[in-house]
Amino acid sequence: MTTTNKPTPAANRSTFGDHFRPRSPSTLLRKLLSPFWGTGIEGHKCVWDEDKDNHLRYFKRNNYWRHLKTSRIDAHFDGSATLFGMNWVGNDRGVETVVWNGVRYWLFLAMIDIDCHGKGSDRGADAARKAINDFVPGVWWEPSTSGLGFHGYLGVLVRTGDDVTPPFENLEVAMKRLVKHSGADVTGVEVKGRPATVDHQRRGYQTLGTTLKGGDHFKLPRGVKVRYDEFLGSPALTHDDIQAVAKTVAAHTSAVPAAPPAPDYRDHAGSCGELVTPECIAQARTLMPRALRHVASLGLPIQRVCRRVIDNDVFAAVIVCRMIAPTKKDGSVSVRRIGRVWDALYDDGVLARRFNPAVFAAARNALTDKGCIDWQDEEFWFGHTYAGEEVRGRACRWDIDPDMKDRIASPRLPIPSGGECVDTPFNRHFGKRPVLNLDRGRQAVPRYRETQIRLIRTAQAVEWHERNGYEWRRAA
Repeated sequence: MTTTNKPTPAANRSTFGDHFRPRSPSTLLRKLLSPFWGTGIEGHKCVWDEDKDNHLRYFKRNNYWRHLKTSRIDAHFDGSATLFGMNWVGNDRGVETVVWNGVRYWLFLAMIDIDCHGKGSDRGADAARKAINDFVPGVWWEPSTSGLGFHGYLGVLVRTGDDVTPPFENLEVAMKRLVKHSGADVTGVEVKGRPATVDHQRRGYQTLGTTLKGGDHFKLPRGVKVRYDEFLGSPALTHDDIQAVAKTVAAHTSAVPAAPPAPDYRDHAGSCGELVTPECIAQARTLMPRALRHVASLGLPIQRVCRRVIDNDVFAAVIVCRMIAPTKKDGSVSVRRIGRVWDALYDDGVLARRFNPAVFAAARNALTDKGCIDWQDEEFWFGHTYAGEEVRGRACRWDIDPDMKDRIASPRLPIPSGGECVDTPFNRHFGKRPVLNLDRGRQAVPRYRETQIRLIRTAQAVEWHERNGYEWRRAA
C-alpha cells in the first residue's frame, strides 16, 4: 500500500504539563475529575445509579461532596481496584481553568479506547495505536484492563463558555475514520470523557438542589504513577487543533487508496461463524425502514435502561437482527449471535447504536408484551461440565410473530389512511404517521388535526402513485 508522508505536528500545540503540573498523579486526577466517580467490582463495570438523583445523594453528605480519596486512587494504581472518572462543567468550582496564548480554556482529560472485545487481535490493536500516533503524536498509552486493546490519554482544551461536546465528537469521528482506513483488526475505537453539566441551585451558603446532565465515565489511567513525567508530556489539543487533525485525516484517507478492509465477513471462532455477509447487510438495509414503520404504529412506550433511551430504532433493530441472524439446528438463536449481527450492522451504518445486552433484553420484553414475539421455549442454560462431561449451552427459542414478519418482509406497507401500497420513495418520506412523543417535550397534536393530516397524505399518496406508475390499492 502506498502511503503519504506522515503529518508533522503543529508547532504551537501544547502538552499536558504546560498547563497543569501537580506534585503527584493522585492530586492530578482528584483536581481534574468530578466527585462523581465509580468503582469496577464485577466485570469492570462502573457503579452508576440509573436514577441520577440517587447517584448525587450518594456522593453528598451534609452539603459536602464525597471526594475521591488518595487511598482509593492508590488501590487503583496497584490494581486491587478499578476506578472510573468523569469530567464536569458547572456553576461551581471544580473544573480546572488554564490560559494559553491569551485565551482562557477548560482543561479536560480524554481517553481513546481501542476495543478488541468482539473481534480483533493484539497485532491489530498495536497497528491502530501506531496509526493514531502518526497524526496525534505523544498520546500516553497503556494496555486496557482486559489485556486486549489500548487506552490512550490526552488533554482537551475548550474555551470557557463554549459547548464542551463538539471537540470530543470531532476527535472521535477522525479516529474512527483513521482506524477504519488503516485496516487494523480491531472491534472499534471510541473517545470517552465528554463532560457532564452540573448545576447547583443555591441560596446563600445553602445548596437547594443539584442536577447532573450528560457525561460519560472512563477508566482512570493506571500506570501514571510510574510514568508520571511521560504522562505530563501527552498533548493537550484545542478545538482548532482537533479540527486540523480531522482535516488532515480526511485528506489522507481520501487521497490514499484504502488498504484492503479487515475481514468483517470472515469466519468467526466458536458457534458464531459466518454470521455477517454482504447479503445480510443489504437485507438489513431494506428491512430496517419497514420495521421502523411497523414499530411506530404499535405505540411502544419509551424506556430508559443503562442510561440509554429505548426508542423505536431499538425495537426495530431487535426485529431486524432476529430476522437475519442464522438459527442453530435446534431453532434457537443465542444473544451472542444477535450481538455480533447488531455490531456488524452498526459498523456499516445501518444501526445508530452498539449492542447492549440489557437494552436488548428490555426491548425484547416490551415487544413480547405487545405480542410481537412468539416464544417457543424459554428454557436456557450455559455451557458447563457435569460428571466429567462437557454439556453444551442452550439458548431460548423465540422468533418474531409470523404475521409481523410477513408484513415487514413484504414490499407492501400500510399507510396511515388504511390503504396499502408498495414500498416507494413516497412512503419512505411522506407516509409516516405523526408520532406524538410527550416524553421529549413535543406539543401534542389535536385529534382533528391528525385526521386532517391523514386525509391529505392519502390524497397525495393516490396522486403520486398514479403519476409515477406504482401500484396502489385500498386495504381489505
